[in-house]
Amino acid sequence: MPSFTRTLEEAIHRAVALANIRRHELATLEHLLLALIDAPEASKVMKACGIDIRRAREHRRLLPARAGYDAL
Repeated sequence: MPSFTRTLEEAIHRAVALANIRRHELATLEHLLLALIDAPEASKVMKACGIDIRRAREHRRLLPARAGYDAL
């Protein structure tokens, strides 16, 4: 049985909640990535990789749905 850190487990729960709120059938890696934005450790890693966290948060609200795939 795999063991997750508390941070990852919380992010997975947030990703599922994010998918449910948007009435998406599945929680995808995109949901997980957007949930990790709010995890301090993950956010630090993303910033170190050059990701603009503020802009990523905006995309969480603005990405449109595409045919055949429910975007976030």
